[in-house]
Amino acid sequence: MNTVNPTDNECQYTYKPCTNPRSRKKSGSLHSFCEYHRQKANALQKAHDARKRLREADAMRAITTSRPTPIEPTRTRSIATSASFDVEDIRFLNEWLLDTNNVDADDYLDETSSSTSPLTAEDYAILCDIFRGP
Repeated sequence: MNTVNPTDNECQYTYKPCTNPRSRKKSGSLHSFCEYHRQKANALQKAHDARKRLREADAMRAITTSRPTPIEPTRTRSIATSASFDVEDIRFLNEWLLDTNNVDADDYLDETSSSTSPLTAEDYAILCDIFRGP
């Protein structure tokens, strides 16, 4: 015998008795709640989900702002492994820098050096670093 209890078709809202009929799903089966309590539960769930998303976003923002991204140490390449410039290239670059920046050779060179003095290894390394591609 298939008897249906009259309360089986009533809303199953647990916090207080509700005698409204349970709403139906698209498939035809019954939801647990009436239409009013379904809408109320859905609205509460949406609000809860929105608060959760905001909390998670705030937590991620705090993590990303509190922990700076580590900077990779820059490697300095030795003169032997850096781009190879010969003496003529360095002279050209020296002249080009003087011409481009409108710097007088007297301002650029100190009293002890002359335009024909060879560049030091440090000068060479600096120029290589300047003109080395990224």
